[in-house]
Amino acid sequence: MRAPLPFDEKNAEDFFKISKAINEALAVIRENKKMEPSQSNLSKLSGVHRNTLRNRRWPLEELAKIKEERASGDVLCTETKAEKEQKLFARTIDDLKKKLELSREEAAKWFHKTLAYEAEIEALKNTNELLNQKLDAQKKSVGEHRKNSNPSHISILRG
Repeated sequence: MRAPLPFDEKNAEDFFKISKAINEALAVIRENKKMEPSQSNLSKLSGVHRNTLRNRRWPLEELAKIKEERASGDVLCTETKAEKEQKLFARTIDDLKKKLELSREEAAKWFHKTLAYEAEIEALKNTNELLNQKLDAQKKSVGEHRKNSNPSHISILRG
């Protein structure tokens, strides 16, 4: 046997840390069906270079097993895919019907607001016309008073 080298203990710790990180990353890939079981994903999740994965070999074998499990699972799920698509289609139609109803309600609300504003505008036009008529009458009245009044009275009032 050889004598222990100064970094043997540190190397052993690193080996176990890396092995643990690889196993955790494999578990994440195994659980998450959306994540592709590839070397690059395993490398990113574990924080290990792809060459390290190739040198150890067993992580790549585990990835191959995950790929096979998913492929065989896809064959078993083909019957339910049609059902899933049907449910998704039904949910989409329901969502679209709800959105259509909300749009109709929104359009009705704006239609009624428009009618109310048009009525208010008409009332304001009538009020404005009435006020303009009163203003004209007042101007006419003031003009007549000026014609009939004596200019000397005005200068007395100003003074």
